[in-house]
Amino acid sequence: MQQGQHAPLSLALQVALLIALADGFLDRVPLERIAAFRSELAAWLQPRVEAILRNIAQLGKLAATERQELGAALSQLAEMIGAERDK
Repeated sequence: MQQGQHAPLSLALQVALLIALADGFLDRVPLERIAAFRSELAAWLQPRVEAILRNIAQLGKLAATERQELGAALSQLAEMIGAERDK
């Protein structure tokens, strides 16, 4: 996935996006909705896993429990974005 030239993703959001790809969460999102997933990513994750994003940014680390929590939030977003197609 490419970043916009004038809208780069933070390290924490890059990590989250890579986890979404690696763990198959984006498999549930139709190809035409991937851009919507990316554009909603920060707004969705910030209130749900703000401390985890901050740890990634500041420490460059992600504990296994944090990855699970981040994965759950990503899964919910993928489900929501994928379901919007059916409306």
